[in-house]
Amino acid sequence: MRSKCVAVVCVLILIGALAQSACASDVRPYLKLGYLLHGPSASDLAFQQVGGGDLDQYLDVSKTNFGAGVQFFPYESSKMLNGYNVRLGLDVGVQRLFTSEFQADPNDLHWKTHETAINFLGVAELAPLKKPLFFQAGLGLDFVPWSEEADNHGVPVDLGGTEATSGTGTNFAFMIAGGWNIPLSPNASLPIMLRIDNVFRYGSLTTISAVIGVNFKI
Repeated sequence: MRSKCVAVVCVLILIGALAQSACASDVRPYLKLGYLLHGPSASDLAFQQVGGGDLDQYLDVSKTNFGAGVQFFPYESSKMLNGYNVRLGLDVGVQRLFTSEFQADPNDLHWKTHETAINFLGVAELAPLKKPLFFQAGLGLDFVPWSEEADNHGVPVDLGGTEATSGTGTNFAFMIAGGWNIPLSPNASLPIMLRIDNVFRYGSLTTISAVIGVNFKI
């Protein structure tokens, strides 16, 4: 029941964000470089070992990740709040979540896993009047394409359809961010942000990122 309520809230937020961004006059493409604060465990990735034991010691997760996206905001604020501009917009982006390698024994198969997040977030932006600071919070959905492959001493192994080797997950997600919008011209600026993204996958995958973009008024 709780997941259904969250799904309804996410859909309503996205609909509101789409309605606001349909007449967007601020377009903000961005790049980000991040680090996964908490990665998946071996059991999260469905690795098992006869006789038990700590499988995480055999799992190597690459936690440095990167991504790109674009935000859309209306130029006019949705409302004023005690000296702040408040705007609703839309964030669409793609980000590599992680890659991992697993091999419990030199004679066992060597596994590689890749996961990428494609996010659709409704975003609220709060900015003090006449100051270049801004703060953001967003909520929505992440679509997560994943794939895994196996090799035996470098030779690819055909799993023969015995198990799924790729797919796409759908997960709730949110983000918070704060930054500085450096003016470049009357119609352009350079936003720099510190951003935290959380995907409710394997419990929770949290990434902290440095973000740089360009804001255009159209």
